[in-house]
Amino acid sequence: MKRLNKHSTSLFSLLLLLCIALSSLVVNAAPNKETINYNRESAIEYAKQNWYSTVSNHCACFVSACLQAGGIPIDETNVRGLYNAVIDITDNKWYSLTTEETSWGLTVKKSDNPDLHEGDILLSYCPRCNLFLHAALMGGTDADGYVSVYAHSMPKNNERFYADHWHDISNLKVYSIMLPTQSSPAIYQAEVQMSNIKIPSNICIKQGEGISLSGEINIYNLDTSYPVIGYILDSQGTTLQYNELQTQEFVDLASFNNGLDFSILEPGNYEFVMTLSSSPTPQFMPGEARELLRSNFEVVRVETEQDSYAKNNNLIFDVTCYPTGELSFGQPYGIRGTISSLYQLAYVYAELRCVDTDTVYHQIELHPYVKTIDLKHEINEAMIFNDLPHGQYNFTLEAKNSTGYSDNISFVFYIV
Repeated sequence: MKRLNKHSTSLFSLLLLLCIALSSLVVNAAPNKETINYNRESAIEYAKQNWYSTVSNHCACFVSACLQAGGIPIDETNVRGLYNAVIDITDNKWYSLTTEETSWGLTVKKSDNPDLHEGDILLSYCPRCNLFLHAALMGGTDADGYVSVYAHSMPKNNERFYADHWHDISNLKVYSIMLPTQSSPAIYQAEVQMSNIKIPSNICIKQGEGISLSGEINIYNLDTSYPVIGYILDSQGTTLQYNELQTQEFVDLASFNNGLDFSILEPGNYEFVMTLSSSPTPQFMPGEARELLRSNFEVVRVETEQDSYAKNNNLIFDVTCYPTGELSFGQPYGIRGTISSLYQLAYVYAELRCVDTDTVYHQIELHPYVKTIDLKHEINEAMIFNDLPHGQYNFTLEAKNSTGYSDNISFVFYIV
């Protein structure tokens, strides 16, 4: 038998130590299931602050970042990887959600899914193609009781969840996963049900006009009474008005009308927020209370002749990159530019229509409620050119602002 010389022995020892070190790193990188406690409030607070950030622009990256903020140390860049990572730390506690079919895709009602809670993740999946399509973080429910989410890469700021409607929804499923949770304060353990809610949501109010709140909120499983507080915030998040009611099992929103006066607001953008709070404060503090409702609205000046002229001449389509002339079959194409208005954009629609067959191949409808929308995000992602068959096409953009004024622009091109 040959003996190892000193150099061979040293090299072997170094390799052995290196293998041990690498093995240790791999073991330490995996999350410890026993020590993970998910803080849902922290995850949701991260989502509120970063829903339109470009730092984690992919849906799986964004949800991973939310889960990290809540104490679950995963970092995934695609939806299947996110699913596998969360399944691993939850011991396969996934389940299928009951969905409703709408013209925009599958949506989820909270009352049909009692195990679904704020801070849970929603995953849309196509069984036929074995493909995970999208991931989002549940933020709560909207006024009609449907699940609302925070998401990328088409940003959603606690807006109603829809499964990917660019696919055949008859082949879609929506899943969630039971996450290990920290013990939450009593306000987060309470069961909240809302009905017939009427609040200023995505509307324009003329300066000097009031609005009446109405609807019912039922709050169950509270061991003590906590205040429900309604806030009016300006565009900077500063509290301008608030009204506080001590909770019973039943809260009538009309009771807030005496303490909140929408008619005195100056022209501008505002938010209405309603919370269940363990420590009442006249200043709305994100993360320190459970949000029950949140909506955006705009106060506009009473229209003059000058306003009427501006309203009818202020939709600006600045499309700097658009399809024109002849495009090769299978050629990808990117839409660039902006649509802007002096008022908030209440509706934006884009479509790719074949003129020869009058077939709409791709379309998207948005309700952004901002004054400028960048076409390179949602619209560019929805307008897919490389799957269009040969023929003549129209690329059309339509927009309507919050005053009701609308306009459109169209471009002709050919796939050859």
